[in-house]
This record gives sequence, structure tokens and C-alpha cells, in this order.
Amino acid sequence: PMPELDPKGLGARLGHSVAFFIGTAYGSTPTAERLALAVRSMHHTIKGTRPDGARYDADDPEWLRWNYATVVWGIATAHELYHPNPLRGKELDRYYGEFVRVGHALGGTDLPATKQETLDCLKSYLPKLAVTYGAAMSTGPGLPIPLAALNWAVR
Repeated sequence: PMPELDPKGLGARLGHSVAFFIGTAYGSTPTAERLALAVRSMHHTIKGTRPDGARYDADDPEWLRWNYATVVWGIATAHELYHPNPLRGKELDRYYGEFVRVGHALGGTDLPATKQETLDCLKSYLPKLAVTYGAAMSTGPGLPIPLAALNWAVR
């Protein structure tokens, strides 16, 4: 049997993640560095075994590289899609290059520093991706949004 999902825990994790992403993407350099150091100190304590038996370590360089690439790509793509005057070309690559500092502060290595490098990095992970039971149970059409997530989103 698989563990039950914890809606309050998921909501809290979502809130912490969003605060981190916004703080590192739009905050000052000292704010971004402080947030990255706080997250890195927590990562040292997150180790274990996933429900499928695979070992997990939040400090694993491959995991950090994947996570970094998804974050920088997600923020930059949202900017490109929704900002009225988005960065393009060299200006956008400058953002990717500057965001590498956040990834390094989190302990990442060999991080992509341009949009194309990030897209290539993400593509390289495609053969390794899978949907876990927890992800399958927490996503999909017709599933209710956890109350904790709703409360967080509307406050």
C-alpha cells in the first residue's frame, strides 16, 4: 500500500516553494542568497527511501540539476508568456546566466546557463521521468483542490 497524501503538508510545501521561487526570481541578490542558504540547510536533512524503493537524497547533484533546470525554465517561460514586454534573446540568456548563482547556492553543479542549455538539460532527463503514485493521485481532471491550497491561494 502507498502512503496517504497529506493535504496540509502539500499546501505548506507549495507555499514554501512559491515563496522561494518568487524571492529568488524577483528579490534582491542578498534575499535570493539568504533563501538559497536556508533551503540548502534543510536539504542536508532530507534523505530516505521512496515508496518505490529508490533511495532519495535532496543533495544529490543530478536531482539538484533537474530541479534547478525546471525552476529557471518555469520562471523564465512564465515571464516570456505573460509579461507585456518580455526579455528576449541575449537579455533572456542573461537572466538564465544570473540565476545560476541561485543554483550554485543550493549546491548545484554543472548547471545550464542559457535558455538553449536549459532546454537541452530538460530534454536529457526525459528517459528518466516517471509518474509516481502520489503524483497520479494528486493530479488529474475532476480532482478537488486541497483546501489548504485554496486557503493559501486566496489569502
